[in-house]
Amino acid sequence: MIVVLSELFSFNKFDIGCFTAGTKDYAEPILVDIEAKVFQHLNTTSKRPLFAVKKYRDDCTITSKTQYKDLSKIEGYDSDKILLIDDLYSNFANNETNGMPIKAYVDINKPDYELTKIILILRQFDFERPLQQ
Repeated sequence: MIVVLSELFSFNKFDIGCFTAGTKDYAEPILVDIEAKVFQHLNTTSKRPLFAVKKYRDDCTITSKTQYKDLSKIEGYDSDKILLIDDLYSNFANNETNGMPIKAYVDINKPDYELTKIILILRQFDFERPLQQ
């Protein structure tokens, strides 16, 4: 994950955000640690944060049937240009055209090749156009 996030950060064509169903108290120390490891990997002390946006469980929308990551909670970004990568399809409930499903990473003893596939896909994106096109 550190290598993939390092490469994505180095693209410098988009912002990286994290929208987790975890609580802020739980997730924030993990995100701080990830950022430190990415910057160490890149051998940089960037003034630009790794995660331009951080959203947590309190930012999720809960309905009678599901909980999902509501992109309308992300301020300052055009929702047509937000890509939500997630292993739970239900998180795309209100944002289907913004969703990119990914296989869940469940075995920390094995490499995660799914994130590497994301890099290959993002290299082909035209970041000036809305995702729906």
